[in-house]
Amino acid sequence: MRRRSDTGLWRDCHRRAPTISMLVLAIGLAACGGGGSGGNANSTPPPPNTYTIGGGISGLSTQGLVLANGTDTVSPSPGTLSFVFATAVAAGTPYAVTIQLQPDGLTCTVNDGSGTVGSANVTSVSVACVTTTFTVGGTISGLTASGLVLANGSDTVSPASGSTTFTFPTAVPADTAFNVTVTTQPTGLTCTVSNGNGVVLTSSVDNVAVSCQ
Repeated sequence: MRRRSDTGLWRDCHRRAPTISMLVLAIGLAACGGGGSGGNANSTPPPPNTYTIGGGISGLSTQGLVLANGTDTVSPSPGTLSFVFATAVAAGTPYAVTIQLQPDGLTCTVNDGSGTVGSANVTSVSVACVTTTFTVGGTISGLTASGLVLANGSDTVSPASGSTTFTFPTAVPADTAFNVTVTTQPTGLTCTVSNGNGVVLTSSVDNVAVSCQ
């Protein structure tokens, strides 16, 4: 039987040596992530989720409403039924929605306006607007008897003897005209009205003067 010489064995091993070395190198590179890319050590984490803050509106029939959440504001148009602030915020951010400016002739209030943002958009804030109304009244001097009746249109009031002020029971909206008159004089006295007519503007009228003698 023919035997391979020692010299032949050495030559075969020598031929296979480069192949084994390259295989070891490839395994080493794979274990290190290959090509010196550095893996994920310098990767940027994804930005946090953000959520909007808003809610519903009722009764907004005029312009001018401004809502605020910190420095973020929104100005809903007349007839709008909902609102959303433009700036989205991350979960865990506190919020407090307020009225920064009231609309013309209306008074708006905020319900459920504060809290902390969770893992969803805030839609539970509620803004309710109603017509702003004002009272008409004034002062009385010299009323020492009963029976006086004052009128403002169909609205009347009967101040008791000794009263020094009066207010009509029905509040009216801005831009409403008023005209206060004496419809019934008190017993034994004559009362006159000063500053009795005008237009309700942005506050209650309290300067009508009734003088009795």
